[in-house]
Amino acid sequence: LRLIYTAHVTQLLFTLNQLESSEEDFDWSCGETDSQCILDMLHIVQEPQGYREEHKAALEDPVLVWKKVMVNSLVFLRSCALFYQFLSGVQAPPELNSILPPFQEFQLLC
Repeated sequence: LRLIYTAHVTQLLFTLNQLESSEEDFDWSCGETDSQCILDMLHIVQEPQGYREEHKAALEDPVLVWKKVMVNSLVFLRSCALFYQFLSGVQAPPELNSILPPFQEFQLLC
């Protein structure tokens, strides 16, 4: 599942400009240095695509990029959690039965 999730994140980075915007500002204590790895991965993905400089400048905030990836990967992670539950018989945390902010749900699913 980790390999498939890595491929999914890579796909999200390829289509980052087309992802729905996550303008909602949810509580997430992560600094730019903590999320710098997502920018490194983004530059690796964008380099073969030949992105122009104006597209790169718009995506230079690592926290914003990570929030977009996090929010847009929740559907995939929910499916993985259901698959894992049926495969192993391990129940999901009861907190997932309620509506949570994106970061809390992401934390519980990962």
